[in-house]
Amino acid sequence: MLLNAPQVGTVARLAVGDCLFRQGQVLRSFHLIRSGVLHSRILRPDGTEILVELFGPGAVVGEGPAFSGAKRGTSVQAVSDAVVSSYTAEEMAECFGQQPEIAVSLIKLLGLKNRMLLDRISSITSPQPLFRVASLLYQLANHSSRQSADDNSADYLPDVSLSHEAIASMTALSRVSVTRTMAKLVDCGAIVDAKKGHITVDLATLREVLKNS
Repeated sequence: MLLNAPQVGTVARLAVGDCLFRQGQVLRSFHLIRSGVLHSRILRPDGTEILVELFGPGAVVGEGPAFSGAKRGTSVQAVSDAVVSSYTAEEMAECFGQQPEIAVSLIKLLGLKNRMLLDRISSITSPQPLFRVASLLYQLANHSSRQSADDNSADYLPDVSLSHEAIASMTALSRVSVTRTMAKLVDCGAIVDAKKGHITVDLATLREVLKNS
């Protein structure tokens, strides 16, 4: 319902590298991703950054600080061209009274976000580097495949834009462990090609790796 409520909110297009919001900002808006992929980062006191999460179509970001008035805990940036809808807490509060079904829709989206977060935590806490890396690549490749016009093709192989350093940050592994694990995924055919941060994967093979990990 929220996706189909054009009378609510504003729509913006983001190019690769555009920042949706920055850590520390106080904003009364939250966002629904309609297309594209964004990621969130935390800047630590020592100046290093941690890549926290990836968000694809249907994900809601920034809703907690929007309603509480707290500072943003992360920065969110587009890693592909994206389209997002933005809503203020005030307009949504008014909307909830007039159209309760929109509130229900938002609650469902937040429930899905919570499930995805639990899946993410589960993959990070897995002792097996292979499962951690394969799980992350599978999640991002799914986002990519949903965007492609060739998604219905049996031969379609989604492309993931992620460096080894970023994978290491998101899986709590060393870069050496990531490199070794990526080599194993290449050997088993889960990764078809990997050049300069662009990783082409075979989703079916990745699924089998996850099942057997």
